Amino acid sequence: MDMNLMNPNLKAFLQAWNKTCTSSSNATMVVPEGNKYLLTPLQFNGPCKGPSVQVQIDGTLVAPKTIGKWTGCVGNTWIGFSYVDGLRVYGNGKLDGQGSLWWENPGNEDHNDDIINNNNWNQKEASTCSRPMGLKFSSCKNLELRGLTHMNPPGRHINLHSCNQVTISGLKITAPKDSPNTDGIGISSSTNVNITNTIIGTGDDCVAICSGSSNIFVEGVQCGPGHGISVGSLGEFGSQDTVEDVHILNCNFTGTQNGARIKTWQGGKGYAKNIRFEHIHLNDVENSIIIDQKYCNGKHDCPPKSGAVEVSNVKYINVQGTSAINQAILLDCSNEVPCNNIVFDNVNITSSSKGENVYSTCKNANVSVTSVVYPVVSCSIGDI
Repeated sequence: MDMNLMNPNLKAFLQAWNKTCTSSSNATMVVPEGNKYLLTPLQFNGPCKGPSVQVQIDGTLVAPKTIGKWTGCVGNTWIGFSYVDGLRVYGNGKLDGQGSLWWENPGNEDHNDDIINNNNWNQKEASTCSRPMGLKFSSCKNLELRGLTHMNPPGRHINLHSCNQVTISGLKITAPKDSPNTDGIGISSSTNVNITNTIIGTGDDCVAICSGSSNIFVEGVQCGPGHGISVGSLGEFGSQDTVEDVHILNCNFTGTQNGARIKTWQGGKGYAKNIRFEHIHLNDVENSIIIDQKYCNGKHDCPPKSGAVEVSNVKYINVQGTSAINQAILLDCSNEVPCNNIVFDNVNITSSSKGENVYSTCKNANVSVTSVVYPVVSCSIGDI
């Protein structure tokens, strides 16, 4: 299975996968170190016969450098795994998406995760890709991903959709801060996901927790550059979206556009609830704490719509550090569906510029403070 960049050979990879997937024992597919393997889009499909399937990547996988060679694309994905239980993907290797040409021509972007995550993604091929993501896992149970370096995809680095019991650890995820929509890890319609001890520096959310996700635990993530760790966006196009039981713990944000963020669109339905940001350290971060129920793809010029995704039971505990802007905390909630039970406990955010003061802005949120909080958060209901 030794190939070089001048002679891509998907057939060898698929043959190795077929042998591994059909083995009744715990088989391992190995990508050897010391080589680079040029791969056009490919899919590894299950279900597999054995109780566990191992994929050890020690070499470097490289995506096509020209857009015209991204053919046979399934679900706008470079490398995909679907319907594989007991999957372990690990190693010291790299996945290089060579996405810079896509960033320069970012047309056909898709900001809605439900559209990106077409349930028929592994069945319907497209002749060409449209801002493909790097690595996608769909309908996988008992999944482990660890140790790899993920670089410069055209779109999102890693995506989990309809997965259960997922452990992600020890990854390094990198792309330039101005690379559009290169989220680090995107999660949708997935449960029981644990992300730990991972370094993410990219051009969008370090972690994006999207609709249908629950029991999400993120610990020890170093985020920056990027747009922070986000719940959402939720409720685009009036959709009914839900996220619940999220715990973000011991995470560091450096130079990010946001820190702890929840974002929902006007006119949406559903809820985001039981969310905790705890032991968070901020270093020169914009929008250190933000709940935005009027999200509009980074703008605020969308036409007003009735209704909102309900945001409730959100806690900020031991959040410390510095803000790059004067407005360190923003709770911009809906007057129709106010944010409820927003708790601040031991929050201290100061300016990263000497002599500057920071402040908070709060609209339509029921807020409680259980210990010293700076800047002071004061809120009223019924603001427009």
